[in-house]
Amino acid sequence: RTDVRATVIAYNTLLSGWARLATTLRPNVPLKAEELLHQMMQLSENGDIDAAPDATSFNAVIKAWGNTQRPNSASRCEWWLRKMINEQQINIHGERSSVPPPNVQTYNLVMEAWLKLGDPSRVQDLLLEMDASSDVAANSESFSKVIRAWLQEELSNTNQYGLPGTSLENAFNWLQELMEREKTNKSDLGSSPDLYKAILKTAARTDATSKNILVVGQAAFWDMRDSRFGIDAQAYEWLLEIGAKVLGPHDTTKRDDFVSSLVQQCCNDGYLSAKFINKLANPSHYKPIQESDGVELALLLGEPPYPTSWSRNLVDKR
Repeated sequence: RTDVRATVIAYNTLLSGWARLATTLRPNVPLKAEELLHQMMQLSENGDIDAAPDATSFNAVIKAWGNTQRPNSASRCEWWLRKMINEQQINIHGERSSVPPPNVQTYNLVMEAWLKLGDPSRVQDLLLEMDASSDVAANSESFSKVIRAWLQEELSNTNQYGLPGTSLENAFNWLQELMEREKTNKSDLGSSPDLYKAILKTAARTDATSKNILVVGQAAFWDMRDSRFGIDAQAYEWLLEIGAKVLGPHDTTKRDDFVSSLVQQCCNDGYLSAKFINKLANPSHYKPIQESDGVELALLLGEPPYPTSWSRNLVDKR
C-alpha cells in the first residue's frame, strides 16, 4: 500500500533480527542487513525522514558482520565505522547526510569483531581512538574488550606480540588504567571481579614461566583484595598455581617461602578450600609440593580436621 510507510523503528526491528541470525554458518546474512540499510539511506535522501537510519541501524549491520567471523568481517565492520565518521565531516560543509555519528556501542561492536579474529592490537587501537576523540567516550565494556583480547592472545599459540607473558602484562596494564580512572570518579567507568579473575586464571594457564608472570599475578591478587569486590577462594587457588609454576622446582627455597606465606594468608582470610588443599598435595600444573621438595603438607596445615575459621568465608563448604 502506498499510504503505509515503514519507519526507522520497523527497519531496526528487521535489522536486529538479521544481526541475531548472522553466524559462521550464515555468512551471507550481513549482505541482507546491508541491503536494508541502503534502502533506509536512500529513503532518507529522498526526503523520508521517518526512515532515516540511526546509530542502532548501523550497529545492527556491524554486529551482523562481526557474528560471522569471516576473514574480512572485522574489516567490513570498521568500514561502516569509518563511513559514519567521514559523513560527519561532510556535514560541516552544510550538506545533509543520512548517516549518524558513531557511538560507544559502535566502537565496541567493531572491537568485538577484531577480538573474535584474534587481533588485540587493533582492539587496543580503537580504544585509543575513542580516548583521543571528543565525541565518543570509552566505557567499561570497551576496556573489558581490550583486556580480554590481550588475555586471549596470551593463551594462543601465535605469540605475535613479544615474548610469552607480554600479552598478559598488556592486559594487566589496561586493568590498572581502568582502576585509576575509576578512582577519579570523573566517569561511570568501573572494573569488575571477573577482570581480576581473568588475569589470575590466564597467569596460571599460560605456558610462560618467567618471573613477570608471578609479578602480574601477585599484583592482580592484591589489587582485587584491596578493591570493593574483595578476594575469594578461587583467587587463592590460582595464585598458588602461578607461584608454584614460576618458582619451582628450580627455586624450591623461594617457592617454599611463597607457599607457606600464601597458606597462612589463606587460612587467616578464611578461604581454605578443598581445591586449595588438593593443589598443595596433588597439583596438576607443576611439580608436586612434597616433603622431598622441602614442604610437607602436615607442616603447612597440621593434621585434619582443620579449624572451621580457616574456611569461614567459603560459599561452598565442600
